[in-house]
Amino acid sequence: MQIISFETIPSTNDYLKEHYKECLSPTIVTTEYQSKGRGRGNHQWISKKGEDLIFSLFVEDKRDGVTLTMIMAYSIVCALKSQQIDAKIKWPNDIYVNKKKVAGILTETIYEKDKHYLIIGVGLNINNKEYAGLPIKCSKEELLKTIYETYFSFCKKDYEHDLLDKINSCSYLKDVLVEDEEHGYIQYERLNADGTITITTATNEKYKVSINTISLRNKKIKYKSLSFDA
Repeated sequence: MQIISFETIPSTNDYLKEHYKECLSPTIVTTEYQSKGRGRGNHQWISKKGEDLIFSLFVEDKRDGVTLTMIMAYSIVCALKSQQIDAKIKWPNDIYVNKKKVAGILTETIYEKDKHYLIIGVGLNINNKEYAGLPIKCSKEELLKTIYETYFSFCKKDYEHDLLDKINSCSYLKDVLVEDEEHGYIQYERLNADGTITITTATNEKYKVSINTISLRNKKIKYKSLSFDA
């Protein structure tokens, strides 16, 4: 696998979007600092030089971004667990430790004729002493190696069938009540293979929700679409 390293770069995702034709699959681009890091939507990912593990993975893969984001999220959790850090996944793209966000994932897709490329960007704060278990004792290079080795092991078909169960077992939203304007307080049940989540209302009705945002600070949920889960 090719690894391209920078001291400073505007964005590892943007670099790969501009140079993907020159890269083999898989390729990782990593940097000590990025000045224009991005999160989902219009959110900015702010990092301090040398403190974060910042990288983007470029792959040619027929699977969709939802599936590969799931695999990456769980790979990060496994890597942190190898350092005795209890991490949780707040779907769709955040990793939490000690009730604080330590990582974000941004997955972008490139379609070109019959080719399907994905860029999976990760920003992981590994040196913040405010979080339980941090700073991480191993090097950033060691942690990155653990993440991508775990990622590629879960990309094998033999492992995919139980990936959802593993992700749901470490969900940060498990048993959390949030307020929905239409249904009152609802409870998160599980993440589904298509990236939706199943919620249960106060009247015990179950719905599949396509998530936009879940704000745990305000206990509010915003979603793109909702359908009854029979």
